[in-house]
Amino acid sequence: MLAGMPRPRALLLGLWLPLLACDSKAVEAQTAHIQALEGRLQRVEAEAAALTARVKLLEDERLRQPPPQPPAGAAANIVVEVTADGLRVGDETVDLDRFQALLRERLVARPDLSLHVKADTSVEYARVIEVMDRAKAAGVAKIAMVADPALKR
Repeated sequence: MLAGMPRPRALLLGLWLPLLACDSKAVEAQTAHIQALEGRLQRVEAEAAALTARVKLLEDERLRQPPPQPPAGAAANIVVEVTADGLRVGDETVDLDRFQALLRERLVARPDLSLHVKADTSVEYARVIEVMDRAKAAGVAKIAMVADPALKR
């Protein structure tokens, strides 16, 4: 070979060394990028775990809360007792006009109000129908009859 000329093997190594160095740098860059992504992934997983724990805590807290109560004095239903002496709503004895006004007042607070009609056996059927008609006129949509189980025949 010519003096001063690199040998073929040295020439080959000389050509490959920069390529190996370049690949080595590219590999190092990719490795660093992958490590950075893994670090970000770990942070995201930690945040997701923290959020999941927070949601579970909030759900548990919500489940421990008592259910919301209707406004005071506004029961979901009203029981009217129709007797030979008149009408009774709770402890109050009322006439038909006061009964209708009372229903209207309570419907403002509870539009889903239902009326339960409990009638004595001595009361005429027409009187019970009159009470139910007044309730409908007041705006009550749900009316039910209450039977006394002791009166089975």
